[in-house]
Amino acid sequence: MRDTMHRVARPDGFALTLVLITFLIIELIGVGVVSITLSDLHGAVANRLAMDAVNVAEAGLNYGVAQLVSRASAAAPTDISYRGESREIPVPGLDGETLGTFQITVTCVYPRGALPPNCADDPAAIGGGERNQRYLTAAGFIPAAPGRARRQIETVVRRYDLRSGGTPLYGVCGRDAVDLDQGTTVTSDVGSNGTIRLGRLSGVRQWSPLAPATAATGGGMSPPMSGQGLTGTYSWRITFLDAAGRESSGSPPTRPVELRNEHGRLTDVPVGDPSITRRRIYRSHANAAETGPWYLVAEIPDNETREYTDPQTDDALGPRVPGTIS
Repeated sequence: MRDTMHRVARPDGFALTLVLITFLIIELIGVGVVSITLSDLHGAVANRLAMDAVNVAEAGLNYGVAQLVSRASAAAPTDISYRGESREIPVPGLDGETLGTFQITVTCVYPRGALPPNCADDPAAIGGGERNQRYLTAAGFIPAAPGRARRQIETVVRRYDLRSGGTPLYGVCGRDAVDLDQGTTVTSDVGSNGTIRLGRLSGVRQWSPLAPATAATGGGMSPPMSGQGLTGTYSWRITFLDAAGRESSGSPPTRPVELRNEHGRLTDVPVGDPSITRRRIYRSHANAAETGPWYLVAEIPDNETREYTDPQTDDALGPRVPGTIS
């Protein structure tokens, strides 16, 4: 009897062992799934914090450039000695909460690592100009426990001193691509990590001469008896061209001129220095005198003529006036 009871008990113990092993396997699988899920979640959070830190760093870079521009345009410029910000500057969100902070460092391009205003020209470089270049470093931080997400953007910018004959170029930067729509021409440095696409009749002009500082005087005159005039409010702008065909951006616009079946009449058309060989005239469409845009009317093939009569209709005008990107 004892031997029979002993033989019956053995299968029950084996089944219990199998149940325990099964539960253990299920538990291990569950722990593995949770671990993978948490790992993916941690990676997603880390990527999000990294992207947020990049955006904050970009904001810091824009802040640093704006500081240089505003300091350079002051009555007593101080940009030449600007070294960045020693403290972290918060970036507020729409709800007033801080999205992150950034810190700006400005150093000389040459000597490498020197602090403004101790920048100088590199004697080994062709063309010089390093004393007016600045190396900007913008570090963006996103608060996170136990540490902080951090990303850094570095760039080189150049200051243009108009009083020393500097050329006021602006830069267009594209992280993914740069698109210039049809008929858009800019006077600018253009750079992109991706493709730079130019539309039809579009272009990029570099190292242009300075734009006319004064506006022409606009007016109206009666067209010939058989001619048809313009009706509406118009304004005009002038550009300079040098012997190499490089064109400046536009002059200030004329005062708005109201025409009633008349031709436009320009007087006091600005003239340039001896390097200017031609000038171009651009005009707004009807009733767009205040804001433009302005389109090509004609080219004056000299640097002496001070008057011009504009009989062109709106649909006969050419490409837009080239302009700096601000």
